[in-house]
Amino acid sequence: MRTHSTLAHIALFLVATAPCAAEARAPLINANLYTTYQFTSGNQGLSWVTCGATQGSEGCFGSGEISPFDNICAVLEGSAKIKGDTVTQDIYIFDKVTGKSPSLYLDVYKKTDVITESYDTTTFTQTQHVNLQLPASGKAACYAAAGPVAIYAATSTSQTAVQISKTTFGVFSVGGFSPPETVTGIQADSRGYVSINFTGGFYLFGPNGAGEEDGGGNALLLNETSALVP
Repeated sequence: MRTHSTLAHIALFLVATAPCAAEARAPLINANLYTTYQFTSGNQGLSWVTCGATQGSEGCFGSGEISPFDNICAVLEGSAKIKGDTVTQDIYIFDKVTGKSPSLYLDVYKKTDVITESYDTTTFTQTQHVNLQLPASGKAACYAAAGPVAIYAATSTSQTAVQISKTTFGVFSVGGFSPPETVTGIQADSRGYVSINFTGGFYLFGPNGAGEEDGGGNALLLNETSALVP
């Protein structure tokens, strides 16, 4: 009898507390909102549209364009930060700037969404303009990926890559082989490991930005959202 009584009390406790656990998981304020992007004007601009649903309405709430650029070749977004009714997120835009000394630049914009019951007001504000000192001819492809503390970038004509701090935006040259090899790609996995691959070698960095491994061949990483293709 004592055993049956204990089991009954446990069952009642679980039934009573289960709804409370579910109620504690309130949806994020931006859970049903999204922003899509398009390259415009020969990659000299990045247009955006914010759509979705708030608590009291649904549809598209705003649109615009970030410009001008010379030649946008890659775009990344940072993690979202939520405080009250405001969501902020860094957008990293890589621009091939031509001229006498073509170079890859990083422009950082802070995306701000102020979300009310019936509307989402989206704005973009430029916060950084950084010369990455990487060769960036018109035909060069751009490679970029990010971990929790740093962004990594290179072009298909560069023989090193750069590591960019997400907090100070200091730029540090990483990688390189002797004899020189060119970069062929940069990948990140879902935990924040980043691999920089060259024509015949690789460098691997951990989520904390520290070098983990380097060697011959390639070290390709997988993630949970974008397929790796040959």
